[in-house]
Amino acid sequence: MAQATATDAGKPPEPEKSLEALGEEGNRLAAGMRPLKSAELSGAREVGQELVANLDADACLRVVFSSAEAVVAKLADDKGRTLAELPAVLDGKLGERGPICVRRGTTVHVQFSAPGDIVVRFASWTSR
Repeated sequence: MAQATATDAGKPPEPEKSLEALGEEGNRLAAGMRPLKSAELSGAREVGQELVANLDADACLRVVFSSAEAVVAKLADDKGRTLAELPAVLDGKLGERGPICVRRGTTVHVQFSAPGDIVVRFASWTSR
């Protein structure tokens, strides 16, 4: 039986899917869209990243993610409105029934939250 080493102690587990695997999944999900941002985020309780700032035209977005622990995932705009949200899950798609579309001038953030430490990988696409 394998034992955890001192270097593993306290380190949160990694998400099952790699950034490359998320990219491949998203390429099917977001056919015809262009890659926007992808990253691994880690922190305590809440992590996030701005996807687009002050859009110069209307646009649609898709996001896929994978986490080692269940997270609440959401897209929110600069006014604090939730554009898409998934309850505590290990992986998923924001815009799972179709792209999330926003108006020109909007800033959009992706956010992940959980009771403890978070390690999450995500990839995103845009129509612009």
